[in-house]
Amino acid sequence: MLLHVYFARKFLRNFVITLCIFIIFMFLIDLIEQLRKFAETINFTEIFFLALLNLPGSVYQLLPLIVVISSAWVFLSLARNS
Repeated sequence: MLLHVYFARKFLRNFVITLCIFIIFMFLIDLIEQLRKFAETINFTEIFFLALLNLPGSVYQLLPLIVVISSAWVFLSLARNS
């Protein structure tokens, strides 16, 4: 039981770190794209919120990749430490 909690905690920590990295990169890429499209028509705050609205769909598409990367990270760290 204790080993399962240890694996789950390591996976959750790595998942959150990987998710945050992908969220930051996807947000910055989408923000730049929206700035290029709508630079003359709307102001920065509206572009910022528009990029925030597009973020959940982008993260949802990348969620399987995030799970695979974080689980590979857990297994590599377990192989190094044991």
